[in-house]
Amino acid sequence: MSKATTQEITGDDEGYGGFLTRTLAAGALWALKGEGGYVAFHDEEGPCFPFWSSPVAAQALATADWADCQPERVGLAELRGVWLPGMAKAGRLLMLEPSADGEGIVCDPGELLADLE
Repeated sequence: MSKATTQEITGDDEGYGGFLTRTLAAGALWALKGEGGYVAFHDEEGPCFPFWSSPVAAQALATADWADCQPERVGLAELRGVWLPGMAKAGRLLMLEPSADGEGIVCDPGELLADLE
């Protein structure tokens, strides 16, 4: 997943709005974590951190370079209080619901933080 593309931000089940709905309903989102820590990949804008709205979706990408990884739950309180503010301060980007073909929703952590409030 060397280059990520951006999906249109929409309110449907497959877009950004659907991601927000599923994340709020679950009270969490999921990242992949292996022996070396949480996974990230680089695109033309720098490091990008993938997150999924379900552990099943995250596990589906635990292949190839990420084969040793497992879904790790990140609760909303921790996400709002630690993860997103830290990523925003560091100028990092998020990739929401990435798929094996590199498609996903590229998002600024400050935008997600505001939308999860």
